[in-house]
Amino acid sequence: MLTSPISCTVRVGPYMAHTEEILAGFVELAQRGHIELRIERAPAARARRQHVMEARVRGRRLAYDMHDGYMTNPDGTLDLAGFDNELAAFDDYYKRSCDGVVNSRLTNGARIHPLGLAYLASADARVMPWAMRAFDPKRFVKWLVRRDPPIRAFERPPVEGDGSVLFMTRVWDPEEATCSREADVRRQMNEARAACVRVARSAFGRRFVGGLAADDFTRRTFPDCVLPDPRTASRRRFMALVARASVCVATTGLHRSIGWKMAEYVAASRAIVSEPLHYELPGDFRTGEHYLEFVSGDDLVAAADRLLSDASLRERQMRANWEYYRNWVRPDALVLNTLRPFMEATGGAPECR
Repeated sequence: MLTSPISCTVRVGPYMAHTEEILAGFVELAQRGHIELRIERAPAARARRQHVMEARVRGRRLAYDMHDGYMTNPDGTLDLAGFDNELAAFDDYYKRSCDGVVNSRLTNGARIHPLGLAYLASADARVMPWAMRAFDPKRFVKWLVRRDPPIRAFERPPVEGDGSVLFMTRVWDPEEATCSREADVRRQMNEARAACVRVARSAFGRRFVGGLAADDFTRRTFPDCVLPDPRTASRRRFMALVARASVCVATTGLHRSIGWKMAEYVAASRAIVSEPLHYELPGDFRTGEHYLEFVSGDDLVAAADRLLSDASLRERQMRANWEYYRNWVRPDALVLNTLRPFMEATGGAPECR
């Protein structure tokens, strides 16, 4: 049993959507009395690492890296030396996109731990303003303007869907890539996503909900794949569609990342079909139990059809995802798992249920 809350200091830079769930996790734990939280403004030199949040706990320096991949050179190759220097500043480095093979090539790779699925979630609206005012009034104003969805807005216990297959995504203009290597990756990703839209729309007809988010590049390049109603791309409408869908489709993101949609699907306890995951996750999240895997359009259709036709399999997957969400994805649970070694040293860690 937890005898007393541990003290945590979190350093936060300018508003960055990627790190909001980490801040939300710390704030939620503090509001429940599980930790004593102090929030500091990150020094300008550290704030330049935009998607990394830092914390200090019992003399140890922790990092929460929410980048899509690893540090790269201007030509798109891995910057192992630069990342090793970054790691040297921390005792424990929790990384959203965690690759054990890459880590093994780093001098300080043993400091890296898989963090978990990422998505844009904010702490409860009644709670977050306290944290915002505490260290940065400008950040508080940004929070008011954006109104990022609170944690509970994503949560749906296992409930049967309406029989639809949902796949809404976007494509990336290769001309906006920072190097030729990234431009080539974008072209391949775009073609794969458009192919998935076409084959799923053809196979499932009216049961298919989705398409590519509309912008000038998408309209020029993939006009047949654009969302029929662009209003469905709004955050509120998309979350409502996720909650109703029977099967949700996830694809690999930039830098081989696991996209935010995967976390959103798991939070809504949906049945999922996904391209192979290239990064490690904590808690034994695996194909077959939490999602079915596909590598082609035909695979996607077969996997989605299997879930639609097998109610028992669909229910088991939904329940497994709801359990995984509560233990490993919900922001307070995600942060709590990184603090367990400190809490267990003082008598035990609470549960986020």
